[in-house]
Parts: sequence; structure tokens; C-alpha cells
Amino acid sequence: METRCVISAPGLVILELYDCVGWTPLLESLPSLVTAFINTGPYCGDNCRNSSNGDCGLESCVECYGIDDCVLLQGLSGATNLELITHKSMIFRNDVKWSPMFSKVKTLLLGDWCMAANFSGLVYFLQHSPILQRLTLELASRSEV
Repeated sequence: METRCVISAPGLVILELYDCVGWTPLLESLPSLVTAFINTGPYCGDNCRNSSNGDCGLESCVECYGIDDCVLLQGLSGATNLELITHKSMIFRNDVKWSPMFSKVKTLLLGDWCMAANFSGLVYFLQHSPILQRLTLELASRSEV
């Protein structure tokens, strides 16, 4: 059985996580983090196998919501600048149920994932980012979907 690697880097200031192969790493302790770019990519193991796009959107789906920990967002919650992009993984939507606050985030770029389930990801970030100054939505074109 595959396990998640755990990233704990107290002095890390910038994090780029791109094209995860297998399970998305668990971000544990990143207190100095200022900027993070996360794009889980198409080979991420955190995908719903009940859907062709990797995220069936059903809140009752065990595949999508069976993760028993906040994998990415808790570790990123102290950052000032975030880019959270994914096209086939439900990892971000799973993480919002743990309700981390983003009290320092000023600039935020979100991908398509935030538009699923009645814009729940977008609404979540608007409610949990009290000093947000700049929001960018990066949506895939119709041909990419």
C-alpha cells in the first residue's frame, strides 16, 4: 500500500509542487511559507475513480471524501500568495472540510476545482481569507475539459 510522504520544512519560504505522481504529499509544518504554487497534475493518486474528470462532485462519495486528514491546505494556511490549480484531483475540495483559515493570504489564484459543487471552493476561500486583496480564477477552455 502506498503512503503519503510528509513535508515538514520550518524554514521554507517558497514551495512549488507540480505534477504529483501517486498520492499528494501531506504538508505538515511550513510556518515560514510566503508563496506556494500547487498543481497536482493528471497523475495524482487523489482522484475519484467514479468519475472521468477525477472529481465526481458528490459530497457523499467515499472516494472523494475518504481522506482522514487535511493534506495540503492546513500546511499552506500561513502563506501570503497561493496558486491552487488542479484539473483532475479532488484534494482541495476534500481539504476545505477541515476549515483552515487563510489569515495572511493576499493574492490567490484558483483553478477549475473551486467551481464544482455550487462554487463551494470559491465561497470557502472568500469566507476564510479575511485580508484577500487579489483573486484570480484560471478556468480551462472548453477543449481542455
